[in-house]
Formats: sequence, C-alpha cells, structure tokens
Amino acid sequence: MNKTKIIYNFKGYNIEGIKKIAKFEKKISKIHVTGLLDHDTIENIIDLIKKTKKLNDYETVWILIAGLLQSGGTNKGTWNSIIFTYDNYFLSAQELQSLIKKVKKNATNRQLARTIADQIVEIAIELNISGDLAEQMRYEHPDLSEIEKIWCSNFQTTNPNCPKRVRNWLVFNYKNRFNQ
Repeated sequence: MNKTKIIYNFKGYNIEGIKKIAKFEKKISKIHVTGLLDHDTIENIIDLIKKTKKLNDYETVWILIAGLLQSGGTNKGTWNSIIFTYDNYFLSAQELQSLIKKVKKNATNRQLARTIADQIVEIAIELNISGDLAEQMRYEHPDLSEIEKIWCSNFQTTNPNCPKRVRNWLVFNYKNRFNQ
C-alpha cells in the first residue's frame, strides 16, 4: 500500500519564516530574563526615593540603594529582614520594591540591581561593602580578594564587567541552588 502524504498549502504558512521568528524570540527571551530597566525608570525611582525619604542629596539615595542591594536586597525570601542604614536613614528591601512598583508596575529590585550593577560596585568599593554571597564563595576560595568580595553579589551573574572567577562561581552557585 503506497501512502502519499498530502501537504496542504495553508495561507501564510511558511516554515522558514517561522524558524527565523523562533530564533529571534529565543534571543528576546534571553534579554527579558536579564530584565534591565530603562534610564527614565531609574531616574524616576531615584527621585521617588529622595522625595519619600526627604533627603537633601542624591548621594545618600545612591548609598542607600547600593548598600541595600549589595547586602542581599534582591532576595525575595529576605525582603522583610534586609534593611540598610546610613546616616540615620534606612531603606528596606520591601520598601524599595514598593517604590519601584510605583514607578514601573512589574519591575523588581533585581532588575534595578542588574541595571545599575557597575554603580553599585563603585559605591561598595568606597564603603567597603562585600557582596551578599562573598562569605559563601570564601569557603571554596579562601584567597578571595577584597575586590572579588565586593563583586560577589547575586545580581552580578550576567555582568560582563564582573571578574571572571567571581562570575563563574556565581553562575555555578546559582545552578546548584536551583538545580539547573
């Protein structure tokens, strides 16, 4: 018995076109996973924190943001317990998340951290604030340098400026924690 496969030519069906779109969509999803915020959103978040906290300068805003995010303020499970204090001002992870959502509905602390990751490192260097995962990395790498400790934050996994050894460890640590 000779089976002949009948191929219908449906309007608009083009497998090569679909393959191209599928490849493009995969690239988009990778960008989306990183989840960076745009410049205006960052500016509005900074202004809202300054206003809400009744601060006179932007330096204090940046110190509060950087200190909080560097100390683990992107970890959802610890939002109630992570608070960073500087010069009688404080910012909690939960409060930051609330302020971010006032500016952009679905934005997160992690998206903010990834967007301003290099600025956070610069501030953390000045204030000598180690990353939230520095002590964990030190168990495997006792020779961890002061700069590497600062870069060792959970949001630095996709930052090309992060030292390679730290970034590799962060990715490995992430995969181990989340079985990926």
